[in-house]
Amino acid sequence: MRNLGSALLTRQVEGIAGRNVHAPPKVALLFLTRGPMPLEAIWRDFLESCPIPWETLFRIHVHLPKGKEYPKKSLFHGRETDERVHVQWGNHSMIEAERILFSNALKDPSVQTCVLLSEDSIPLYPALLVYVQLSRENTSRVNVCANPDDPDDGNKRMNYRWVPEMEEAGVTQSLWRKSSQWIALKRQHAQMVVDDTVVNDAFARECYVAENRFCVSDEHYIPTLLALKGAEDGCDCQSSSVQTIWTPGAMHPKVFGPNDATEDVIRDELREENNKEKDCGTLVTTFEPDHQDVWHVLLEDDDGHATMLQSCPLFARKIDLGDSSSTKGLQTWQSALESFIW
Repeated sequence: MRNLGSALLTRQVEGIAGRNVHAPPKVALLFLTRGPMPLEAIWRDFLESCPIPWETLFRIHVHLPKGKEYPKKSLFHGRETDERVHVQWGNHSMIEAERILFSNALKDPSVQTCVLLSEDSIPLYPALLVYVQLSRENTSRVNVCANPDDPDDGNKRMNYRWVPEMEEAGVTQSLWRKSSQWIALKRQHAQMVVDDTVVNDAFARECYVAENRFCVSDEHYIPTLLALKGAEDGCDCQSSSVQTIWTPGAMHPKVFGPNDATEDVIRDELREENNKEKDCGTLVTTFEPDHQDVWHVLLEDDDGHATMLQSCPLFARKIDLGDSSSTKGLQTWQSALESFIW
């Protein structure tokens, strides 16, 4: 973080928050989980890397099964949603849980960006840089776009999962979209998700997994809703907030175990720093130590001071600690990530 002039940035943010003038917009980290948070120590490292109290910049909300709570010493204690649903893979209940998370985040008017994460997700950059990157972005990281010039566009959107009954909710086949479940939404788009009832009800009825039907709402509901609302221009359809590596033909993404916890894997596979088209991993390096308006430049100027292209992932998922010793696996990942998130 030295290239960010973090000490000066810290004074700028604290001064702004202290005067209660243009208080920093916040990023909500929304965890959709099965309960346990095996990577909690990594998230604590990430947030503690922030040179100011992290609550100034971030909010955390967690959806977990009914009846479960985190211990008082946990980072996630007191951040569990009150409303919960029983979540099943391939079931629309995943969307209901996501809507609960978005609704909780939007109760804070300062939250301007919401990021969906899971219990097997990790950060790939320091907290302050992630915050700055997401706060500077004007578009949501979700694929809401169609490409009629591409002859394979329909297959890419998996429009064969659409059924005519969707038209009752205004969802035509041309509006059918597909995106990663793990997205980052700007406030106005998260609000559309929370406010919707008609399209949500249609997906609850018509999008499910059964012997003669394979439709997963978590891949289609939000991008299709935003397309119906005409929000394509407000979305960066080439970006992903959470890196997920898929093997062609596989039903599930690649899992990264303790043996993958190396700087090379983090740099080349997860951050994609070897992708010259994206130039991921490039930090802000343009600030002079005596720059007096760092906060303004980071969040408001469009003069080439952006941190990275929006197509660069900021988090990664499917991190596994291994079966032999979760403590050892956790320490292995912590050690590998130390130079990346501090």
